[in-house]
Amino acid sequence: MKKIILYFYLCFIIGCSGYQPLLSTNNLKFYVNDVENIGNNKITKNLIKKIKHLRLKNEKKREFNLKINSKKKLIIASKDAKGDPLIYKMIITTNLDVYENDEKIGKIYLKEDFSFKNNSDNFNLSQYKMNIEENLINKTSEELVLKLQTM
Repeated sequence: MKKIILYFYLCFIIGCSGYQPLLSTNNLKFYVNDVENIGNNKITKNLIKKIKHLRLKNEKKREFNLKINSKKKLIIASKDAKGDPLIYKMIITTNLDVYENDEKIGKIYLKEDFSFKNNSDNFNLSQYKMNIEENLINKTSEELVLKLQTM
């Protein structure tokens, strides 16, 4: 009985807390009208998918057009005595040109990186690399929304 009362009490407190997500599309002062993929690569395409929720048109908000170019680098940060890689570093850089009413109003440069150890199992290493790439794209899209919000 105490557990049920505690459960309802917690639901009531959480429900009345007024929580709102920070990056909710309702609170944004802008929307993205058009996105152009300059680099025509997988990273840029995935980034465009992540920001598609910003395309909700609203006349009260500022309208941005974006030109995006992204690149991914995978470098060897350190090697062992034999010359085999020990630590990799994945870097995703994104260059954005922001336009409003066909006038360039800004340029945004975003860079996200992550270092990780080598794995002897190539399949697990490739899966881990794809996971890291996805996480870096998510971080880049969140950073992009914050930068556009402050323009």
